Amino acid sequence: MRIVVLAALLAAVPARAQDRPAYRFPPGDTLHYSERTDGRVTIETPNGPAQVTSEHVATIGITRTAGDTARAWYESLLLRSAGPGAQRKEPDTEGLLRAPFMLSISDRGIVRLHAFPHTPESIAEITDLTRQFDDFFITLPATTLKPGLTWSDTLFSTRPSRPRDTFSSRHVRSYRVERDTVVAGGPAVIIRLDQTLQLDASSPLEDGVAVHSTLEGTETGTAIFAPTRGRLVARKRTGSLRGMFRMTSPSGRAEMPQSYDYTSTLSLAP
Repeated sequence: MRIVVLAALLAAVPARAQDRPAYRFPPGDTLHYSERTDGRVTIETPNGPAQVTSEHVATIGITRTAGDTARAWYESLLLRSAGPGAQRKEPDTEGLLRAPFMLSISDRGIVRLHAFPHTPESIAEITDLTRQFDDFFITLPATTLKPGLTWSDTLFSTRPSRPRDTFSSRHVRSYRVERDTVVAGGPAVIIRLDQTLQLDASSPLEDGVAVHSTLEGTETGTAIFAPTRGRLVARKRTGSLRGMFRMTSPSGRAEMPQSYDYTSTLSLAP
């Protein structure tokens, strides 16, 4: 009889907290992620295609400070870009190491950026590090992660990296639990990721010149999440975007098709 009553009580209450997936950042516990992104931008100029390749290789630390607030930083950071001809850049990133990003991270993985370190112009010319955590974590559903479960979310941003710039992005993400697995001796799930992206950015240059870039496309990948530990263990994504690159100046306007193709991997250190 006691068993029957207990079963009835359990059926009448919401799913237990341990059944709902959630990110966990125990106080004093620091997570370390290794990240690598390789990208290729191609602009179809009147003189033929111009291509710029980029590398972003980093080790990132994240620790909780209080409540849902967290501090993150680069422990190592390598940035490289190579353009037409001999245009190669590898800025010094030493000054950014250990500089804090202040974030709030909900138990579902929704991130809000509150403060970020100053980025030297030599780095800002290559990448926008203020967006490091925009799409860092996957968003979790409000129910148990079981094979076949699907859910989705949408992320918007209109925060420019510099005062005179404009920026907007829209990420529509969908997820599907593919199967169970085991990572480091503990249970985990493999999740399929599908995303559509829209990006729009503009920036004034010198002597009345301004550039405007639009891109949209899709991204696919997988993620591994460990529910009992509340941690994103790994993520791999491949994206392909297409759009236009426009340049305006006092003497006229040029408009050229462009593409951006990239791969990105993220893994949690043991």
